[in-house]
Amino acid sequence: MAKIGTNGEKLAANATQWAAVIDEETQLMWAINPNTNVSFPNRRDKETYDKTLDWINIVNNKGWCSYNDWRLPTREELQTLLLPEIHTHRYIREDIFTDITTHDYWVWSSSSVSYDSSCVHIVGFSNNGFGHINRYTAHYMRLVRKAG
Repeated sequence: MAKIGTNGEKLAANATQWAAVIDEETQLMWAINPNTNVSFPNRRDKETYDKTLDWINIVNNKGWCSYNDWRLPTREELQTLLLPEIHTHRYIREDIFTDITTHDYWVWSSSSVSYDSSCVHIVGFSNNGFGHINRYTAHYMRLVRKAG
């Protein structure tokens, strides 16, 4: 994964801080908080689906990494981050996604459940799973955009 700085610039592979990464295989850019104490651009707290959508507008108005087209990923896009085995504590590269502060890490997708409009698909990085849940419960967010 290529590390990206706060102004959208590509960083050296050994950079110690980054604001996003590009998965060169999927050409997706994933937003990453500068450290675990910061709640931007990804909220540190769980939010309902609708509050998450409101938050994305704030991130896009501020232009994280000089881009204003951040969004929730689809279920399929989130699943590209799932590892077949635990990295350290979760099924995601914790050396890259350094802003995760909880073990129980379930993330909203943008994929609605076709037979129930009140539910949205979620992906779990604590158990390498996925499912769906009512949009009024609270889960974490992970922002993405197409690179390039």
